[in-house]
Amino acid sequence: MSGNFYAEAEFAQDDLIGLVLVAEKNGLPDTSNYTMLAVSRHDGITFVSQYDQQNGVRNVHDPKKIIDPLRYKARLDSLTFSVPYLSTNKKIRILHEALSNTFHFYYGTRLTKWGIASNDWMEVAPQYSWLGSDQKYFIGLLAISSSDLKGREAVFQSIKVVQTPTNDKDDSQTGFKAVRRNFSWSGFDGDATVVTFGNEFGYDRNIKFVLWDRANNAPAWRLTNQFLLNFEFFESGDSLYPGCHEAMSDRQRHGQSVTIIENSDVRKIIHWHGIPLNPNYDFSGEQLKGKQFPYFDEYWTFYPDGTGTRQLIDMPNLDVNHRRV
Repeated sequence: MSGNFYAEAEFAQDDLIGLVLVAEKNGLPDTSNYTMLAVSRHDGITFVSQYDQQNGVRNVHDPKKIIDPLRYKARLDSLTFSVPYLSTNKKIRILHEALSNTFHFYYGTRLTKWGIASNDWMEVAPQYSWLGSDQKYFIGLLAISSSDLKGREAVFQSIKVVQTPTNDKDDSQTGFKAVRRNFSWSGFDGDATVVTFGNEFGYDRNIKFVLWDRANNAPAWRLTNQFLLNFEFFESGDSLYPGCHEAMSDRQRHGQSVTIIENSDVRKIIHWHGIPLNPNYDFSGEQLKGKQFPYFDEYWTFYPDGTGTRQLIDMPNLDVNHRRV
C-alpha cells in the first residue's frame, strides 16, 4: 500500500500483538526499514509501544530528533493524567498521512462511566517518515516474542487496510444541505455533520460548516483542506480536578451528541450537546457527590446564504455547593 491509508488490527488480548508496515524494495519486504505498533503486558500492566528500524538502525523513532523517545510508549495503569485506561479496546491502527509523510499510531480505548460507554482512539507520538512520500509498504501482523510464553498467545480477530482521501468531496454543487457523513480533512477522516450552502452563498461554495468527531465535534468552518476555523466553545474549571473542562479535553466525546433538529429548504438547525469534562473525564462538582451533570448546549441555525445564529446555553449542576474555602 502507498499514499494516504491506514492499517488496523483487532485482537483478543492485550498481549504479544504487533502491527507493522515494512518498506517495499524490488518487490520484497525490506526488513531494514519498518515501523510498527505493539501491545504487551508486563507485571499485569498493558503497554502500547512504537518500534522501528531505519536503514538498519533500530528504534530511531523520530529521525528529526524533535520528539522525546519516551512519548513512543503508553503505560495503561490509569495513573497518567489524561490517559485513564487500564487496557485497550483490542484494536490498534497505523495511519500513513501522505500530505506531510507522517505515521500516526493509535490504540483503541473504551470508557464506561455514569452508564455511558464510548470507544475511540488515543495516540502515541507520531513519526516523521525517513523514506519518500511515494514509498510502498507491506502490512503485516506480528506475534511479539516473550521470555515466558506458557499459556500466552497472540490471537488476531481481523485486519483491514483502507485507502483514504487526502481531501473532502467537492460540495460546490451540493446546494443547501445538512447531512451526517464521512468527512475528510488534511489526510484524516471521521464522522461529521456537514452543512453546505446554496447559490445565495457569497463565497466559494466548497466552504462548509462541520461538527467533526476528529475535532471532538467542536463546530468549525472548513475553509480549505489546511484551514478549519473554530470560534471557541464553553469551558469551565474545578479547583480539585486539574485541566480545562471543555470539548477539547473530551476526546471520547463522552456524553456528547450532535443532532440535526430541523432540515428544511428554509433553514438548518444543528444541536450540539455535551458534558464539560477534563482530560480524565471528570466534571466539576463530581467529587462532591452531586448527581446532576453540568452540560452545555449550542444551537446553530443556518440559512441558504450562509448567515445564521449561534445560541449557547450553560447549565451548571445545582445539587452541590461549588463555593469552597
